[in-house]
Parts: sequence; C-alpha cells; structure tokens
Amino acid sequence: MTGNEAMSATCERASLLLEQEEFSLVLRMLHDAKEQLYDNGAAWQLRGLAHFALGDYEQALQALEHASMLIPLSAVAQCRLAACYLFVRRAKVAAVIYLHLAELEMLSEELVECIADGLARVREDQAALNFCLDHLRQFRGNHRLLISVAEVTRRLGFDSDEVLPFAYQAHRLQPENVSYRILFVQLLVDAGRVREAGNALAAVELDRLQCVASLQRLRLLFKRIDDEAGVEHCQARLTQIGYELSSGYRPTKDE
Repeated sequence: MTGNEAMSATCERASLLLEQEEFSLVLRMLHDAKEQLYDNGAAWQLRGLAHFALGDYEQALQALEHASMLIPLSAVAQCRLAACYLFVRRAKVAAVIYLHLAELEMLSEELVECIADGLARVREDQAALNFCLDHLRQFRGNHRLLISVAEVTRRLGFDSDEVLPFAYQAHRLQPENVSYRILFVQLLVDAGRVREAGNALAAVELDRLQCVASLQRLRLLFKRIDDEAGVEHCQARLTQIGYELSSGYRPTKDE
C-alpha cells in the first residue's frame, strides 16, 4: 500500500467512526497518524468535527480553520466552523458563513435547522425568516424552524397575532419544551390574551425546573399577568437552586 493509499484508508476508517459517533477513537486514530496526515485537509476536517462533537470548540476551531486552508470544507464542517466562531464571539465571521450556507441547495433537514438557528443567533433576522419560510415548505412541521420564525418575526416587529401561529405550532409539537412555552406565553400576553397565558403557565411544573434563566423569565411573565403566587413560587425555586448550588445539598424524593 502506497503512502497516499494508507492516508486515504485512515481517513475512511476515521470517517466511519465519526458516523458511529466514536469521536474519541477518531481523534486517537488521527493523532497516531498525525505525521503522515499533517497536510491532509480531510483528516483535519474530521478532527475538527470530532472535537466539535465532544464540545471542545477551541480545538475544533483550530482544526477546521487549518482544514479550510487545504480543502473546501463540507457544508456540515462549515456550519460547525460558524458555530465555533460564535463560541469565541466572532459573530460577524459566523454571519458570513451562515449567509453563504443559506444560499446552498439540497440541504439535509438537520443542516437546515443549524443554519436557521445560526442566522437567528447572529441577528440576520430577515435572512433567517426567508430561509425558514422557504424550507418549511419542504420540512413541514419542523418545530425548530417554526420557533425560529416566531423569534425573528417578533424581533422584526411583526404584530403578536402574526407571530403567534408559529409559536403555537412549535409549542404544540414540543409541549415539554419550556423555552417554546415561554415564547408562546410572552406572545399571548403581548396580544392581551391574559387568561390563555395564565392557563399555559399553570401547566409548567416549576419545582422540576433547573434552568435559572427560564425561571427568571417565568417569574417576569407571572408578574405581567399579576399572578403573585406564581411570582413567589418562581422566587422560592430560584432560592432553592441557589442553596443547592452553594451547599451541595439535594432533596430526596421523599422530602
């Protein structure tokens, strides 16, 4: 087997391991062959994707940037690179990549979701809206696209009644998603539909929530509809979480 054939075989095995979500094995295999693969763009791309999947965004950024100097990155790798730039707070660079990706055709549903989320995060709201509406024709009932439409149309100043159908559909598809419910309730309150907002909030199991940001947003919503009991419940849960974090104490199921 020639040197090029050996490198190709290594990359093929690493690619297969990546598909099998054996990310640490991918990195180990590529590390063992790093001298032979130093100038191999495909290997650097695989390394970057594996680092990203493991949550090591700085290493992923370095690997994907190096790969981009050697080969044209795949659409997935470009999307991961943009997410890495967001992680290091280089939103303008990320925006350029997301806007480019939004022009591509024949994208998978997963990639469409990532691009829509990315466009919204870099505040390219009009581009995000156009992209989501275009792809909702293909991926009907995709809750992530629906909630992205709701978020960006709200920021663009659309009337609550225009935004609500998208937030409602996303919430209906994912009723356990607290973030979706919060946006849905915010829109109901904005539209003056306080009773419906109260009913939607009543279904939230506050004592099971661990996210401080969600509890803070819920507390504000309870305050907006003059539900003092809800405000106090949120505050009590926030106090409990603060105590648990500072002391290491966790209540048992029987308490």
